[in-house]
Amino acid sequence: MADPQQIAAALKFYDSKKNLDPFGQSNTAETVMPTLANIYSAIGSAKRKGADFIQNPIASLQQMVGLANDRAGAFNQAGSSALDEFLQTKSLTGPKQMEVAQTMADAYNPVGMFIGPNAASFNKITASKAQELEKLNKTPEEIWQQTGTFRGPDKQWRQEISDKGSKITEDVYNQISANKEFKGPMGQALQHEELYKAYPETARIPTVMYADEVPSGSVLRGKEGTFQIPQITVGGPSSMSQRSTGLHEIQHAIQQKEGFARGGNLNEYATGPMFDKTARDLTADLSQIVTGGVSSKPLEVLQGLKYTDPKDIEPIIKKYGFKNIDEVKSFIYDENERRTPLGQYLRTAGEAEARATQKRRNLTNEERRAIFPLQSYDVPIKELIFR
Repeated sequence: MADPQQIAAALKFYDSKKNLDPFGQSNTAETVMPTLANIYSAIGSAKRKGADFIQNPIASLQQMVGLANDRAGAFNQAGSSALDEFLQTKSLTGPKQMEVAQTMADAYNPVGMFIGPNAASFNKITASKAQELEKLNKTPEEIWQQTGTFRGPDKQWRQEISDKGSKITEDVYNQISANKEFKGPMGQALQHEELYKAYPETARIPTVMYADEVPSGSVLRGKEGTFQIPQITVGGPSSMSQRSTGLHEIQHAIQQKEGFARGGNLNEYATGPMFDKTARDLTADLSQIVTGGVSSKPLEVLQGLKYTDPKDIEPIIKKYGFKNIDEVKSFIYDENERRTPLGQYLRTAGEAEARATQKRRNLTNEERRAIFPLQSYDVPIKELIFR
């Protein structure tokens, strides 16, 4: 936990540039910045909890200290500018100082769409801190809580940028109304300041948007490691739907740029065998009962169970540890779905990540930090398919 001495020393360090050592290590911007970042985040938290820095600066400072922790901080451009302005004021009191402090708190570790080391706003300080914590055998969740940095299922480091201010522009609505579709660069279709700061090239991706009853989207992939995206296409019944699908497709573009595990499409898959050994063995045993020895497909077995004496199935239910025939049917059905082209597509790592982006798009910063990104995946991590 930060204490008043640490706060005073950190502020004095940036004010005087003297070689203080409040943290038991050499004082550089890299070592002091994390404490400052957390201090200003705590200022914002204290203020939202009712602290009055103008009338009761000491009590408010104590409350702020109680909210501070030792996690590393990350700043966007607005936060960095606010830091410089705040340090020039040399005080924690007064309306102007608190306004700047609130800006710092709001800018602290903004998160949303998943980005990688090639992003201009990727925070290398917190990424380095994450690697140090990993070497100390901290859990991925602990590393995320302290740094806002995590390893994706493909083991590559990621951070997040905020999607909170993103929205489909009026130009999209006007063009669809006049011409049935929008054609232009992504920056003209989607307002997303944080995205374009992180990856300026995304604003130039050719984009087509149109109205449709069912949300749909696609991205034409280009050269790995680049934003050479021939086109992103988005359809949907509303601007909210188009925004959600657009963020999904942009996440695929980022995957191409960063070399993350990519998405896919149904045409890349053919129906395969049952992936789970228990499912294969169970289906084979039931097939013996249902068809008299012929190896049937899972759905054929499920259909045949309707006409099979329950007493004949009871030994198999017990053999595989199920409670009843309904559990057996549910298990076989779910495992069969996994092997279909759609089931495999849904478990493609890049698709699961893009859907997680959609799922987290409206969370507040506090909610995002509380929810570890991999918890937002809608399929088990161990079942992901990497392409």
